[in-house]
Amino acid sequence: MILPHTNFVNIRERTLNEKSIKKLCILMSFLGLVIIYMMEVTSTMPYTEISEITSGDVGECVKVCGIVNKKYVTDKGHIFFNLKDNSSIKVVIFKNENSLITPENIKNNSTLCLEGTVARYKGELEIIADRLLTDSRE
Repeated sequence: MILPHTNFVNIRERTLNEKSIKKLCILMSFLGLVIIYMMEVTSTMPYTEISEITSGDVGECVKVCGIVNKKYVTDKGHIFFNLKDNSSIKVVIFKNENSLITPENIKNNSTLCLEGTVARYKGELEIIADRLLTDSRE
């Protein structure tokens, strides 16, 4: 009796192929993570002079350094202060349970670098700070 022709897959070949594909996927995932990490480490946003911040920067993220002036903490824990270099801008740090920024981290007449988003409130430009920076203007 003649058996109909069937196309059997060599199970050993298939297993090797699957193992190879899994190894390749793991390698590519690791390589992708390394590339993302390297991009994060090497890409730096330049510092912006406060006097250079304009209405066109609303919604943009900036890094600034200056001297803290007129710090005020609300009952709810929000922090307001002016940051001055040759110019001045109001900075707002909203209290957030996940934030490491506390009023004790900010002292009047101290130099402070921060990263935040430029916003407009009641016609005036301000920076809503996301994080304090420990590095200087390098």
